Amino acid sequence: GVYSNALDVNFRRLVVCLFRIKYLKVVIGGQELSVGISLPARTSVLCGSKFVEPIIYKQMAGRAGRRGYDLKGHVVFYGVKPEKTFHLLRTALPPIQGHSTCSV
Repeated sequence: GVYSNALDVNFRRLVVCLFRIKYLKVVIGGQELSVGISLPARTSVLCGSKFVEPIIYKQMAGRAGRRGYDLKGHVVFYGVKPEKTFHLLRTALPPIQGHSTCSV
């Protein structure tokens, strides 16, 4: 299946549904698969890395391994220079701070 924000929303929903019921074994997409959609898979493949920053990589890698199904997930780097791979793997993420207040 193909998942892209350039495609119709109903098509994207169909791709997600078919993947979740295991009718589709592979979904190809861009960075939009890294955030905002729960589409866990056993393996995530990162093809090329021209525009990928460490935070996006961490989100994409976080899709590898399905809770309750897999003991571990896998990330495959394809067409990524070794220097870029090491940079993505070793860069620490900045601390995340919320800005909303909550009163109890």
